[in-house]
Amino acid sequence: MDAVGAVRGMSGLIAHGAPATAASVIDDVAKVGDVAVSRAADFAALRDADGMVKVRDASGRISNGMPSDPLWHQKTPIYQVYTRTFADGLGTGTGNLKGATERLDHLQYMRQKAVWISPHHPYGGKDQGYDIVDYFAVNPKFGTMKDFEHFVDEAHGRDIRVITEMVANHTSNQHKWFTDEKAKLADIVRTKGRGAAQEYAESTGKDGPMYVWDFTRTKEQGPPDKWKDVRVIFDDIEVEGNWAWSDDAQGYYWHRFFTEQPDLNWENPRAAEEMAGVLKFWLDKGVDGIRLDAVPYLHQGTRNAHGRVYHGENMRETHEQIKRIRAVMDEGYADRITVGEANMDAAATREYFGNGDESQALFDFPTMPQMYMGLLERDKTRILAALKQAQGIPEGTAWMRFLRNHDELTLEKVTPEEREWMWQMFREGDAARGITADPESKINLGLRIRLSDAVGHDNDLAMKQKAVEALNAIHYSVSGTPIMYQGDEIGMDAIRGKNLFDRERVRGTMQWDATKNHGFSSADNVTEPMADAVEGARIANVADQKADPNSLMNRTRNMLLARETSPTLQSGAHEVEVPTSAKELLAFQRSSDTERVVSMVNLSPNKTTSTLEVDVPDGWRVEHLHGSREFDVSKGIPSTVTMEPYEYQWIRLVKDDAAPAATGGATSAVAGAQQPLSSGAKLGVAGAMAGAAGIGGVAGWRSH
Repeated sequence: MDAVGAVRGMSGLIAHGAPATAASVIDDVAKVGDVAVSRAADFAALRDADGMVKVRDASGRISNGMPSDPLWHQKTPIYQVYTRTFADGLGTGTGNLKGATERLDHLQYMRQKAVWISPHHPYGGKDQGYDIVDYFAVNPKFGTMKDFEHFVDEAHGRDIRVITEMVANHTSNQHKWFTDEKAKLADIVRTKGRGAAQEYAESTGKDGPMYVWDFTRTKEQGPPDKWKDVRVIFDDIEVEGNWAWSDDAQGYYWHRFFTEQPDLNWENPRAAEEMAGVLKFWLDKGVDGIRLDAVPYLHQGTRNAHGRVYHGENMRETHEQIKRIRAVMDEGYADRITVGEANMDAAATREYFGNGDESQALFDFPTMPQMYMGLLERDKTRILAALKQAQGIPEGTAWMRFLRNHDELTLEKVTPEEREWMWQMFREGDAARGITADPESKINLGLRIRLSDAVGHDNDLAMKQKAVEALNAIHYSVSGTPIMYQGDEIGMDAIRGKNLFDRERVRGTMQWDATKNHGFSSADNVTEPMADAVEGARIANVADQKADPNSLMNRTRNMLLARETSPTLQSGAHEVEVPTSAKELLAFQRSSDTERVVSMVNLSPNKTTSTLEVDVPDGWRVEHLHGSREFDVSKGIPSTVTMEPYEYQWIRLVKDDAAPAATGGATSAVAGAQQPLSSGAKLGVAGAMAGAAGIGGVAGWRSH
């Protein structure tokens, strides 16, 4: 079997100690299922005849019935569902809302408190939902509006909030706004000439164009020079640039993404009014958050800021538009948020918080690639620098942090030298890091690989799992809101060996069990990208890993259970570096009034010994919160530690007079160990490291 075949998934990854059986795992969802169903019915009862939820809170703002918590976005683990590849509940061969609803119990099992779903609107077929044809409808492939409402109610019935998308930068070229405008411009060109069409294109009133046009040149003359320094986002595919010719309109239109996605003209006030209507519609449907897709590109132009020139990005007018969107939400709705997607350099990204009056949450693009490079270099330096750079955001805001999502692993904001280093490593392979050559991995300014691909160790599944867990240990202990992309909890890989367009390689169908189509669909013909076993290799699936307390999935779940017991880990408290003598040992501390948490992770596949400088104030006690193996803190925190390959530990300092941390009812994942997670227990997981590293211990959670 080749190396690629050997790592197609991490199902039943490693036998660490005693073999697991299905009966040995507690299913929390089974115990709370009836409650979830009855509560979902309660949420459904809040809807009016049009399916809108317009409950008023004490301040008179529209609520959706969820518990009041204006800062939920600072602490809530989020699960990303890419709808068409998550679950098919209709037997049609593509994922849909019914399937996603049926799998909400999995999110509950994984301790996820919010779900972010990809665009569910009718689309043109080019960019899988981000080329919207109708903002106010549900794509028939995904179901009906009633299916969407039912999904929201069932999620809320499980205390899971829902985040959807608003694609404000562009539409599909099949949207009625665009087709009508093409017809109007064709008539102007035919009856009044190209000069009149250009005059209309430059008008800025509500009766002006909804898209960005130019009629100064004919098709034979080629596209205009205007904004020639603006980069093309999909530069591997859109080699003709940002201007595209319309035969119908006899003019050029502007696009930042695919040709089939013309940019809206935000100089026209009507664009803002239309988007405000879209925003209100889905908030009235009961969603808790709106992801603002590609917001840096709403306005064109040039801007000097932060010691550099921005071409077609981060215009001041764009920030004014986001403030207006936020104001609409704050004035009329309770506990709803916008999440900004701004893949910019660190200084520009932070701007999208405004003074706390733009997006409440932003994706932390600058930090994400530094996590991988730090792991591959086995050096803490760049990770600590990225975390420090991200600090100092406005009160009430939060970074939404992710290791992977449905797009490529972007390298847009690293240096050209770092980008080429990463490209070469994955295209050509790297034997020292266990990375199998993947000539098709590069796309645009990134890599179409998934989390399990990115850590290497393709020929050693035990070490691969440990490396993934090490990144997860950082991910779930830093400040901000952690996002889990579907399939990463079981170690799904990118699809190789198939000619898949664009980023489809990282959008493979979810693998639920060992039945037909890996449990994704009962259809004979699945229309979405599906990974096949290579020469008999096992493919990861949820059922197998749920039955194994030592699986990546259950060990990740245990990490989240431990996180739930820590007020500090669920707060906005920032990271303070803990000095270590070894560059491989990353350590930082986060603090609240009554609790401090020290997180330390060995970034190396080798055993590492290092000094560790942690000050324990008088009147504070030391406890073991969570780790990849048992860790003795009975005599305090040692000044020298020896960490096994990719070992991670969370140590808690608590004031002696502090009450035990609330457990939230969390229990362990192993039968026979149903003790609630308490602040006074030493909690160790000696699973995934036992076999490969020779570490002793027991499978799953254990209280001592």
